[in-house]
Amino acid sequence: MLEAHRIHPSLHRPVLYAGVAPAFLFVEACAVFLLLFEAGVHTATVLLSLFYCAVLHPVALALCARDPQIAELYVRSLAGADFYLAAPGFGARIPPIDPALPGRN
Repeated sequence: MLEAHRIHPSLHRPVLYAGVAPAFLFVEACAVFLLLFEAGVHTATVLLSLFYCAVLHPVALALCARDPQIAELYVRSLAGADFYLAAPGFGARIPPIDPALPGRN
């Protein structure tokens, strides 16, 4: 007879840091550190860094709450974007499709 075994949550729960995916957190931290330490600590850069943390981090939180793998999905979608043909507009002439097997119509 089969026994029911619980799967430990660490095996199926996504890894999130500060509530967001590690890729989002890495981009956020790099942007804030570059603003502060590369551009210099000025009033404008501090305010821009605070804006970035106060506004864009909650957006990343909302995205990761819906789908924790949203960053990986977006990067994967960028890789495949060049392989799709542009969609024709209304009334455009549709080119004939080549048959899969030559000699058959």
